[in-house]
Amino acid sequence: MEALPDEHTALCIELMRSLDRLDLAAAEQIVSALDTAPPTEHLGPIPDIVRSLHYVFQGRASHAAKLLTESMQVGFLPMTEAQSTRFSGILNIASSVLVAAGETKALQNLGDRMNPQSPGYSIVKARQALVFGQHDLLWSATGQVLSGDQGPRLKSSAMALRADILHHEGRADEALETFVHVLDYCSITSSVLAITQLTRGARLALVHESAKHPMWDAVARSFGPGKVAAGELRRRLLDLPETSQAVPDFQTEITPTEQSLLFAIDSSKSIAQIAREFGVVSGTLKNRLSALYRKLGVRSRAEAVAYAHRAQHR
Repeated sequence: MEALPDEHTALCIELMRSLDRLDLAAAEQIVSALDTAPPTEHLGPIPDIVRSLHYVFQGRASHAAKLLTESMQVGFLPMTEAQSTRFSGILNIASSVLVAAGETKALQNLGDRMNPQSPGYSIVKARQALVFGQHDLLWSATGQVLSGDQGPRLKSSAMALRADILHHEGRADEALETFVHVLDYCSITSSVLAITQLTRGARLALVHESAKHPMWDAVARSFGPGKVAAGELRRRLLDLPETSQAVPDFQTEITPTEQSLLFAIDSSKSIAQIAREFGVVSGTLKNRLSALYRKLGVRSRAEAVAYAHRAQHR
């Protein structure tokens, strides 16, 4: 006889299922039950990851990021499971929560700590690329997800990132075509989480433009009889608050190295310390900074940092 999951595990599963279909009323009840259920150690960071996603859907993205960054279980993030499918799913949600909260630097740090061979590495790099409007990098990173064996949940998120950047670039027909592929993945996974990860402007536009597409009925049916209708799914998606602070700046494309340099100077570290981290002498780093300042149209380290913060929140 199969062992039944303990109460805490069963509630976490139910919470994730309710979030998959954006049933926030059911999710709220499950969270209340979780608060009184005996904890389970073997779940690791999963309870905090799922709770943080619930916070984002409630419009409390800053609370979500605080939960993740202060969680002893998340520990941001243990690399011991870096080759597992479960770990890649955790990374996918955690990185989307960081983007929702505008925690771009934390997202960068996460990517820097990861093994490039980890299944979740490409989706984290793709989210970084969206934040900084790096079309080619986003396309290559999502391509690695879509051509690999990381499962339909990660692939739906990769396709959603492509739809998002196409929308931001004003390529409406391509964005809509890509979004229909997202819906196809959603019907396979019985989850609309990939759609929730779109920036709100892209989400509203693409949900409206695709409203008559029959794939919506397929997504609704995937949740089981009587669970949710297609129109209700669209309403829930339209009612969500902003779930992605990524508003790419396509006027000035920043390379990954320049992106890392911007994050490095947004600290109290000296030029000599930063130079050592980049494996160069101080003079070389100063030359690189001067070139970056000219590119951004700023004149100092402080102005470059301010530019990076503005780009995050546009």
